[in-house]
Amino acid sequence: MPAGVEPPAEGAQLLASELAANAVTHARTDMELTLRRAGEAVIVAVRDGDPRLPHESGPEDRGAGLELVSAMATDWGSLLTSGGKVVWALASVAEPRRAAAS
Repeated sequence: MPAGVEPPAEGAQLLASELAANAVTHARTDMELTLRRAGEAVIVAVRDGDPRLPHESGPEDRGAGLELVSAMATDWGSLLTSGGKVVWALASVAEPRRAAAS
């Protein structure tokens, strides 16, 4: 892997860490982290008991929050559930393609 380029799985780990930290900090309820491989992607999902949907960071927020999730994820979103919400992110874990040697 070239210098300064993260291995693909590290992106999924960072997304999992950030989504879990957001649930601990903001929801303050029990939470469940799920990681699921889907082809060349990993779906990272955190379910918590707080029905408030996530929003962009404000000056009172600490950490990178959804700005980091938005920058690193292929896609992300949230949905309400009967007991709170699920926030999910899709992380690519495909190895970068290398140019053919000539």
